[in-house]
Amino acid sequence: MNQKLRQQLNRIVSSENEKNWYIPTLFEKNTLPQLPKEVVLVKSPPEERKNYNCFLYVLNLYENEEIIKETRGFIFSAFIENLIVIGEMKETHQKGEGIIVLYRDRKTNPNEFTHAGIVRKDGRIISKWSWGPILIHDLLDVPLAYGDSIEYYEPLSVDKALMLYQKYKALSID
Repeated sequence: MNQKLRQQLNRIVSSENEKNWYIPTLFEKNTLPQLPKEVVLVKSPPEERKNYNCFLYVLNLYENEEIIKETRGFIFSAFIENLIVIGEMKETHQKGEGIIVLYRDRKTNPNEFTHAGIVRKDGRIISKWSWGPILIHDLLDVPLAYGDSIEYYEPLSVDKALMLYQKYKALSID
């Protein structure tokens, strides 16, 4: 684990650099040149009304405009935790292609997932960093704030994730 790299990523993704992180033009101009070579840009942040977080990304709900509008681009850890509790997301010891990786920072935020990604064929991770870009990186080449406690889960189909989200939303409103 490269602490120096993770500290650098923490600064880049920090709230002080927030607008340079998620506003596409500012990201391209001010942040992209700072990205270390260990992380590979797949896609710059989308415009605000189409933006989404890592949990929407790993559930493949990020292309659903209705969900993006309804959630304002954020599905939170509580939804993922609920899927695990009700047995819809199943933990696995497999680390192969398509497996969902969930991160926790057990020191500062032990009860919530802080980040999520998907294992690629080459073993690296592809993930959406908050409202920022989609990046390819090694398992722990993430900001320190994402933590270093890792869990692996079987992926859900888009249809199943959507159905479970609708069900969760209906229960949450009551």
